[in-house]
Amino acid sequence: MIRYKNTHKILSLFFCTLIYIFIPAYVRAEEDHSMNEVSLSSSESKQADKDETNLQIEKRSQEAVSLDEGIAADQIIVKINEEGYVTSHGDHFHSYSGHVPTDSIFMEQLLVSDNYTLKEDDKVSKIDGGWIVKVDNEFRVFLNNPEQASNIRSSENLMLQSYGVNPSDAQAMIALKHDLQSSEDARFIASVEQSYSSITTQQDREFIIVYITAKEFLAYNGENFYLFLEKIPETGIFSDHLLVPQEYSLNKKDIQQSINGGAIVKINEQNLIYLSDPSHKENIRQLKKQ
Repeated sequence: MIRYKNTHKILSLFFCTLIYIFIPAYVRAEEDHSMNEVSLSSSESKQADKDETNLQIEKRSQEAVSLDEGIAADQIIVKINEEGYVTSHGDHFHSYSGHVPTDSIFMEQLLVSDNYTLKEDDKVSKIDGGWIVKVDNEFRVFLNNPEQASNIRSSENLMLQSYGVNPSDAQAMIALKHDLQSSEDARFIASVEQSYSSITTQQDREFIIVYITAKEFLAYNGENFYLFLEKIPETGIFSDHLLVPQEYSLNKKDIQQSINGGAIVKINEQNLIYLSDPSHKENIRQLKKQ
């Protein structure tokens, strides 16, 4: 196993390692390096190449590793070869030998192309809802019904989990791309060096907070989604879909922090916005939500 210290720079290196090392060249997506998003210098790229060769084969199962490490992150398979497979696990990787377990989770870039037709000779091993296949000397994932599959994770999901976002929160954040009717080109960006306050003062667009956890929050500026690893500023701007239900009565035990005109409260595992005076919504914005 290779494990990195939990620093912003190494997390950026981790995500770029996935894109530039583990994913075949023909499915790599170019990344915009502005706003201190995800950057990789030539020297860091060389280090990433070196780190791949330093992975040691795990003697434990995926379940045992996850239990021992005590983190909620999914183990997501990002590479399959003759000897075994490699998983991403939060901010680090694991390497395993042998066949891929049937109940594994896969990065979406491992899926076969849309025009692929399953052939008996291509089959390598059975997995939930499909097969591991070998096509043009590459090990890929074929699913009988990929649109309904629960064992596929997007590169956006991997990026969010690499910054410590809980898998269920990562899925919910990504669902907002559809729910808020954002563009297909909308991206998820980890703002690792600029705070919410500094970005909002530099840009004309409002950064509207659309998702809140105990450790991070997600903001949408009408173009892209930005992950911030910090406490929410009291002057934050929030989407109206985060408002507590009208019938809610404030319980002091629910309060997580104060904001202008109210508080962030936790209700049924959700972090929502409570306004002391619901008629004053200066820090609330209405977003279209399906």
